[in-house]
Amino acid sequence: MLQRTTILSLLCAAFACIWASPVLAQRKPDPARIEPPRLEEPNIELWAEAYEQFQAPEILVLCGWSSGVHQTSPGQTSLFNMDQTGVTVQLRNAFIEVINDPSVDAWIVDENTVRDAVRRLDTALLNNSAAAASRLLANEVQANLLITIELLDRKPSGFPNRVQFKAVDVTTGRTLTTFPFEWKLADDVASIKVYGRQIARKFIEDIAGRAINPPTYNLRIFGMGADARLPKLIKDAIEEIPGVTGRIRPRTSSGEVNPRTGVNQSLTRYAVKFLGDYTDLSYSVTESLGAIDDVYVVHLPSGGQEINLEVFHVVDAKDLPKEVEETFQGCLDLILFEGELGDLQRTRIFDLYEKQDSPSIAV
Repeated sequence: MLQRTTILSLLCAAFACIWASPVLAQRKPDPARIEPPRLEEPNIELWAEAYEQFQAPEILVLCGWSSGVHQTSPGQTSLFNMDQTGVTVQLRNAFIEVINDPSVDAWIVDENTVRDAVRRLDTALLNNSAAAASRLLANEVQANLLITIELLDRKPSGFPNRVQFKAVDVTTGRTLTTFPFEWKLADDVASIKVYGRQIARKFIEDIAGRAINPPTYNLRIFGMGADARLPKLIKDAIEEIPGVTGRIRPRTSSGEVNPRTGVNQSLTRYAVKFLGDYTDLSYSVTESLGAIDDVYVVHLPSGGQEINLEVFHVVDAKDLPKEVEETFQGCLDLILFEGELGDLQRTRIFDLYEKQDSPSIAV
C-alpha cells in the first residue's frame, strides 16, 4: 500500500513538471503596444488670417501660478511673477513661439515691458482680484488682447495638475475663448513644449472660429423718420464699413426712450456683425453716416454691445434742437459736411478764430 502511494506521488510530481514546462504552459500573449495619439500641429496660416481679421491686436501673455481660490479675492495669483522652477517661463515661451511665427508678425508685449508696468502699478495689482489686476496691467501696456495661462495644484515636482487658459478682448471685456486641461504627460521640459504648442493650436482654432463668426453689435438709430431716403442711405453706408460682414437688415420699432430727450421715439435697429471692437465700430459708423449729405450725427449714451445714435436731416443749424445746435455752433463736432452746410461750418470756424485774435494752434 505504501509502495502504491509512493508511485502515485511520483507520477503526480512528474505530470506537474511536464505541465509547467515552457512547451506546454499556456502563456497570455503580450498586450498590444498602445501608440500615443498623434498631436496636431498649430495651423499658422489660419492664425495669420485670424490675426489680421482681428485688426492685428497687441497681445499680452501672462503665465503663472494660481491658488485656485475664488478669483475676487485680491493677491491670490502670481500671474505677474515668473516662478523659480521655470515651468511658467518655459510654458509661456513655448506658447509665444507658436503665435509669434515670423510669417504672422504678431505684436506681443515683451517681458521687460511687463515687469516695468508691474513695478509702476505695484500695490494697485495686489489690491485687485486676479482678473481685475490682469486687465489693469493690459491697459497699462496698451494691449488689446489679454491671454492668461494659470497653473493650479502644484505637484511636489513643481509641475501643475491642472491648467486654465483664457483669452479676453480688453476693450470690450468679452471672453474670446477659455478652456481647462489636466497635465497628464511627464513632468519634464519636453512635455512643457508639447503643452505650449497644443495650447496655441487650440487657441488658434477658437480665435479663427470667432473670426468666421464675428460678434454682433446692436446699432440703434433715432431720427430716421425725418427723411425717407435715410434708411437706405444709412444701410448702404454701414455695409461699406471695412470689417462689417454680411448684409444687415433694419428693423423699425416704436415706443423706445431716447436717452437724450427721455421721450418715447421711433428708432431703427441694425444687427451688425463686425470684425473689431466696439470703439472702432462706433467711430466708423459715426464717420460714415456723417459723410451723407445733410445728415448730422449725435452720439447717445451707449455701452457693451449696443451703440445708440441720433441723426438729423439738416440744411442749417436752425434745423437742430437747441442743445445740439450749441454743439454745432461751438464747432465741437470734428466731422465737416460737404456742400453748403460744410461751407457754413467753415465760415463759423474762421469767425471764431478771428474773434480769438487768431491764436496759434497746437494739434
